[in-house]
Amino acid sequence: MAFTKEMIFNITLNNLGVSAIVQNTVEVTPRITVLNNNYNLALEQVMKDFNWNFLHRIKELTLVSEKSPNPKFLYAFDYPNDCISARYVLDKAGEYKKFDISTDSKGNKIILCNINPALLEYTRKLSAQIPETFFTSEFVNALCFYLAYLCSDSITGRDNKKQSLFQSYQLAILKAKQMNASESSKYDEDDRTYIDYRN
Repeated sequence: MAFTKEMIFNITLNNLGVSAIVQNTVEVTPRITVLNNNYNLALEQVMKDFNWNFLHRIKELTLVSEKSPNPKFLYAFDYPNDCISARYVLDKAGEYKKFDISTDSKGNKIILCNINPALLEYTRKLSAQIPETFFTSEFVNALCFYLAYLCSDSITGRDNKKQSLFQSYQLAILKAKQMNASESSKYDEDDRTYIDYRN
């Protein structure tokens, strides 16, 4: 299913118990203004809160010219421009390694670790080039609950739904984790042992 921003706003309003329909998201009304003001914040938080399959990336990091500012780590690498949350650093064999996030002398984010070369497993940002039609249903479900949570006081004028909306958001994230897990496997056909073949 292809989602639109209008659909996301309407589902959010439904979560708030508001039956009004949003026809376009640029119309100047109090409700649409509140939804637009909170949309990017909600979007960023939902992206950060989970390593979504459709936003998952692995990229080889680029070494920076500056020395690592932390003596515990030998190497400093550029923080990818499209990264919203660094999840793991891996070596070329796919082994997870310790890492830290810091800043260089100019204030740019950098990734510190003790291996070179290094791969970063991360969640990439959704940008203006990636429209809502790219979103998965699990992501939209979580986004609509979190956006409703942020907008609850302003749109409904009361905060009695706020806690239940946040709990619904947490359940949506849990459901997304289950869906993500069902779409991948940690086992490989090539890894089967002699006993596997006998059974």
